[in-house]
Amino acid sequence: MQEHTSAGCYLLRKNNDRYELLVIHRTKLLGEEKYVLPKGHVEGKETLEEAAKRETSEETGYCDIQIIEPVGINDYLVSWNKDVHKTDHYFLAILKSEKKIERTLTNAESDSGMEILWMDIEEGLKILSWENLEGVLEKINKYISKT
Repeated sequence: MQEHTSAGCYLLRKNNDRYELLVIHRTKLLGEEKYVLPKGHVEGKETLEEAAKRETSEETGYCDIQIIEPVGINDYLVSWNKDVHKTDHYFLAILKSEKKIERTLTNAESDSGMEILWMDIEEGLKILSWENLEGVLEKINKYISKT
């Protein structure tokens, strides 16, 4: 069975006196809507943290990102042309500044819109299509309480 490892971020930013979560709104070709976090495959000898930062920058344009800590792993099987075992590693990250680079999207990502949304954290976690890992809100709140 083929293995596929990805990494992504629960990216937060401070907006005045509250924190927001970045969520990506995608509309598939047949009109199916998804709300996802930025993530993608690990390349070469990248660490999981390096892949999470790179993928987040490529998909959102935001490049001044600090990884805070790992928050969880999503482990599952998918059937593309053949069965693939996927392991997605997620990190809590904070946006240090609004500095941006040009987004680098795949054709599939470009075709699905990839609209960047900054949302209330709890609202954003509720609408995620897949990445609503157990305990994430508690880890986010613990980080916020220390800042």
